Amino acid sequence: MRPGVLGGIGWLLLVAALYASSFGMFSPRGFRDAWRGPDALNGKLDESLACDLVTDFVLQSEGRRKVKCGELLEVTGSAARLSEVKVDWEWRTYCLARTPRWTVLRHSRGVPCFPSPPPDQSRALESERERVIAVARGELADRLDGIRRAMGSEVRPARCAQVRKTHHEDVPLLEYELLLGGGGDLHWAFLSTPWLRDAVVKDGPAEVLAAAERWSTLRPWVAVITSTTREQAMAGLGKGLLGPGRVRGRLTGTMTLVDAAIGELLCEAPFSFESSATLAAPPRPGSRKGPDLSALLDFPSQERVNADFEGRYNTAVMLKLGEMTSNGAWPTLR
Repeated sequence: MRPGVLGGIGWLLLVAALYASSFGMFSPRGFRDAWRGPDALNGKLDESLACDLVTDFVLQSEGRRKVKCGELLEVTGSAARLSEVKVDWEWRTYCLARTPRWTVLRHSRGVPCFPSPPPDQSRALESERERVIAVARGELADRLDGIRRAMGSEVRPARCAQVRKTHHEDVPLLEYELLLGGGGDLHWAFLSTPWLRDAVVKDGPAEVLAAAERWSTLRPWVAVITSTTREQAMAGLGKGLLGPGRVRGRLTGTMTLVDAAIGELLCEAPFSFESSATLAAPPRPGSRKGPDLSALLDFPSQERVNADFEGRYNTAVMLKLGEMTSNGAWPTLR
């Protein structure tokens, strides 16, 4: 056959392929699936198949995202782990298992992949979730026990050993009274990082999993707030210049930095904060004329009083933790 004829046939095939691809009739993924055959999920798992399964899992659970896989697949019998998966701008690890076909179980988050498939393969995803929750709850219980042990330490240095300055360590906050058997006063809930407080007080599966995901396994530090005296900030109870004013809130106690994984007290220092002496005036309407009497006629709401009190706390814990760790650690307030 003449070269010109072969060239013409090649161009026709290329045009046909581009046409089919533009209408979704052909794709690289479809080609890979056709090449693998219908029993691919029952056979050997390789990086390409694992990446395709993870991509499907992400698109189905999170919608349209950009997924790019590395080639760090580790297979242990009927379980596997695919690492260095970039989903948009986040690096992740995914757990897979043969149940009995290869399937993606979960994003590993705070609980590493298990070296074996879920115990009950007839309900693989539910069984996987149950053992993840069990591990996360056990890890949380061990860390809370570690905090209790550390708080009983006789060695209480005022400053921590120098923290490596490669990056700041994010440290959650926890009110120590929550570990003494009480549910905690909701008016003082802001003393603890919300996800850690919820895990301690509520102890539900969602709260425990959130804490497992957020609380670093590499540096499980926590700043424990202990109070000796405290007064709640209140609006409308004191006497202002022209009428009801407010009661300034305050707390005195200690801040203790603890390594919860090993139950070690790293450092401890006195800690206190109080409401601002003067609240910032609310925004003044732009159309108002004449002298500004808002400061004299301002009767602050409880919401403004609370916002000021909590803001003062946030500033105080940032300064104190930075002082104790030579600016090597910062509080996780949310």
